[in-house]
Amino acid sequence: MLVIIVTVCSIILQSAAAFMAIRLIRLTGKYIAWSLVAVALLLMIIRRILSLYRSLSDDPSLHPDTLNEIIGFTLSLFMAVGMAKIGPLFFSIKLSEESAKNAEEKYRSLFDHANDAIYLVEYRTLKILDYNKKVYEMLGYTKEELLAMTFPELHPKIEKIILLNKLKEIDENGIMPDTLVLHHKKKNGNLIIVEMNVSMIDIKGEKLIFSIVRDVTERKLNEDKIRLFFQATDNSVEAIGLSDIDKRIIYVNPAFEKLFGYKKTEIIGKKVSMIYPEETWEKMQKAIQNTEDGSLVGELTGKRKDGTLFPLSLSSSRILNDDGNIIARMATHRDITEIKKAKEKMITYTEQLRSLSDHLTTIREEERLFLAREIHDGFGSSLTGLKMDLMMLKRNLINNYGDKTNSEILNNIQSMADLIDTTIVLMRRIVRELRPEILDELGLVEAVKWFIKEFEKRTYVKFHLTVFPRKINIDSKRSITIFRIFQEILINIARHSKATEATVVLRKQKEMIYLLVHDNGIGTKPEEITNKKSLGILGMQERALIFGGKLQIDSIAGQGTTVKVEIPA
Repeated sequence: MLVIIVTVCSIILQSAAAFMAIRLIRLTGKYIAWSLVAVALLLMIIRRILSLYRSLSDDPSLHPDTLNEIIGFTLSLFMAVGMAKIGPLFFSIKLSEESAKNAEEKYRSLFDHANDAIYLVEYRTLKILDYNKKVYEMLGYTKEELLAMTFPELHPKIEKIILLNKLKEIDENGIMPDTLVLHHKKKNGNLIIVEMNVSMIDIKGEKLIFSIVRDVTERKLNEDKIRLFFQATDNSVEAIGLSDIDKRIIYVNPAFEKLFGYKKTEIIGKKVSMIYPEETWEKMQKAIQNTEDGSLVGELTGKRKDGTLFPLSLSSSRILNDDGNIIARMATHRDITEIKKAKEKMITYTEQLRSLSDHLTTIREEERLFLAREIHDGFGSSLTGLKMDLMMLKRNLINNYGDKTNSEILNNIQSMADLIDTTIVLMRRIVRELRPEILDELGLVEAVKWFIKEFEKRTYVKFHLTVFPRKINIDSKRSITIFRIFQEILINIARHSKATEATVVLRKQKEMIYLLVHDNGIGTKPEEITNKKSLGILGMQERALIFGGKLQIDSIAGQGTTVKVEIPA
């Protein structure tokens, strides 16, 4: 009975050992070794089964030896225990290998997907051993090209020596103390600015350089732009300030400090509104809200630290980031106190000059009127008297001498009379041009009609006149001014335009007098219109400006010239 129990236990133990051997095949991957162990254990199980069969036989001679079975049981026990002990060891080794493999895959994934370029470089030869995807994305080299290069070959010639010297500074802990700012050379020959962190690592006794490289070209260019901006603003004569979206001052230049009287430490972080009067600040905010781009340009009032107010010219605009969001506002200020004073003086001088011009024009018109009357009354009477005396002389000669009168003398007398008539006609024309009586007696409209008729007689220009309303009643000064401007326009047409037709429109509407003259001539060059030496045009403009009016000349080559005059009635 004991032999049967021992045999059964041996079979169970050997079966368990065989099962563990089969499992170790999968864990260790050693198919042949553990297969042989499993087969040996199976054969031992078969031997134990045969021993069990003999133990159950009725023939005592076939029964196995008890001591032998106990020894077999002990061996089976030791084998099962050994397999039980060795199985977890192999299992832990397998887990360690899988863990190492997973760690390596994770490391490789992190290595390849890092945002910065990473290099593994042999310390002695500086040959590139490994790199991540960012390297060839950044530089454009193929895998074969990179692996055939040394690390210094990625740098411009001038930087290779710098790099080699810096690598010698790696300390005993394998760390380079400084971040290097160098250049990398792309495959297409372009250079990019990079920041490089270098350290030394030891892998299985081999020294390798581990370098992390970041492309900072755009950042450096932006930094250079910012540096240039602040250098420019610091040296600017205009007061420049930056404020954040909370309307707090974040930067001012020296000119700003000088203009408003604040030091940087006093004003940085304060509200922008402190440099403007309250009313001005409110107007600024409303004006900014009413613009599409949030900009503001104009003349405002500023407030210094001591509370004094002064006029300034402001140019304010928003600063946006790459996403189009507002991040700051920049305002440029200029003190225009002296400019305002100069403008006021200029306005005063201009008004004085226009008053003087108006006075001189009035005096000139009075002198013309005086001359016209003197010529008409003085020369006219004298010429008329002279003609009457000649006619009297002619009649006396005929009465005294009859047919004996010298015909030559009579012809001379008649010739003198005719010359006097011609002189009287010339005198009357001069008188009318000096001061048309029709202007004083019948008004502006009739004077314009008369001048057009006289002008048509002396030129080949045909005029088309439109007047609305039919009667235009204005004071004498304005009538004279408009008439003189009209005379100058027609004189210019005769001298320069080569026109054959002209349209004249004289209109009064809403307390304004409008005069428009358009000819079909050759036109006027823009530089001739704006030429300061064009005294005729300047004279017409000044005449209109005296009454707060304006004169505009539009001309197109080959399409004639249009003169527009507007004078308040």
